[in-house]
Amino acid sequence: MTRNISGTTRPLPLLLTFALAFVLIGICSNQTMAQASSTTTNTEMPFTATLTDCNGQPVVVAGTMHMVTHFTVSSNGGTHVHINTNWQDVSGTSGTTTYQAHSNNHFNFNSNGSQSELTTIDDVRLISAGPSDNLKIRAHMHITINANGEPTASFTMFEVVCTG
Repeated sequence: MTRNISGTTRPLPLLLTFALAFVLIGICSNQTMAQASSTTTNTEMPFTATLTDCNGQPVVVAGTMHMVTHFTVSSNGGTHVHINTNWQDVSGTSGTTTYQAHSNNHFNFNSNGSQSELTTIDDVRLISAGPSDNLKIRAHMHITINANGEPTASFTMFEVVCTG
């Protein structure tokens, strides 16, 4: 059985991605370098988030978020950022139901100084250890900005599906 529901679930990595995107846009739009440079970081951090299960009940999940960030500034001043996050050993409960939570987020930002594009895809799954429905959340966003700072293409897709 598949049914679409609406709710207030907001995937944590997606919110972090949007915040980071605006910070990076501000930092990178004025940055040029004579030669290319690249940096990669690999970070693990504990986190807690509240999701909403298929019955509309809050599920507080906790575990570790793993994040790999690759940042490149090309010799012509172009900026390229790729961030991948995933959850590790994340679980939570709602009433008597125990859930395992999985998330994978891909974030890409490219800019040549005056034009830029941003794409993010976030998948979150809340898997029930019992007869309760499983939750699947998928958020996908893309925006292209021209040299005048105007969006020329954009879309946002947000889907919440419960399956039992």
